[in-house]
Amino acid sequence: WNIHGRKTPVWRCSSRLHDHNSCSARSIHEDKLQKAFVAALNQMIGDSGEYLQILQDNLEEALTVGKSANILKIDEQLRKLQQELTIRTENDIAEEIFRLKEQREQLMMDETTRSDYKERINDLKKFIATSYHSITEYDETLARHMLSKITIFDDHIVFAFKSGVIVSVEM
Repeated sequence: WNIHGRKTPVWRCSSRLHDHNSCSARSIHEDKLQKAFVAALNQMIGDSGEYLQILQDNLEEALTVGKSANILKIDEQLRKLQQELTIRTENDIAEEIFRLKEQREQLMMDETTRSDYKERINDLKKFIATSYHSITEYDETLARHMLSKITIFDDHIVFAFKSGVIVSVEM
């Protein structure tokens, strides 16, 4: 904002910039948002046992969804169908092979996503485990690396971290 020649950085919902009626959330001064982020980090570090358990649960969930066994099962089905295809060439077998290959590709993409998710969780776990003291200053790089979303309410701010941890800070 530029008020009477004095510039003040504020944050507001991006959808509100395009359509004033699409979001009723108020703007928030940048320094307030930064202080709330520092408070959220300190809350997470202070309750590191609780948040480490949440991270561990998220990690286990990410790793168990769509296990590699599904890919192996599809590979076995593909191998059998391809053998049948050499014996007889019917459209239904060819269609089934294409369907299974697409399903396998999707599972492989999901595996990559889980791997990325696991890496983000491990990064946050390392940060929490090595932070024995309170954070006193806002760090832009840290915020961009760790946060996926910030939601501002009238009386509190919710910080959603990329690892799946959610921390609420009263205003």
